[in-house]
Amino acid sequence: MTINTDNRLITDTTVTKELSIVSRQFGLDANDIRNILVAGFKSAFLTFHDRAQLVRKAQNEMDEIIRQFAERNGAPKAAATKPSAPKPPAVKQA
Repeated sequence: MTINTDNRLITDTTVTKELSIVSRQFGLDANDIRNILVAGFKSAFLTFHDRAQLVRKAQNEMDEIIRQFAERNGAPKAAATKPSAPKPPAVKQA
């Protein structure tokens, strides 16, 4: 899953706004958002090598941001540095 904006100037939205909405609606935490963002980087139209470098850089930067945020807000260090595994998609009951 990725979060994207289309016609952001017409709809007056940003990726930040969209991620905030998704986070609130589905109860996602920082690591869930990180995993969504990483999925977006993995979908970039780049060569395999360039995409792999971009994904690694993005993961490292997001891990550092999450770690710093957690430290400032008193979260345990283990929770701050360990990304969660992606959650399986919800299945709607008929």
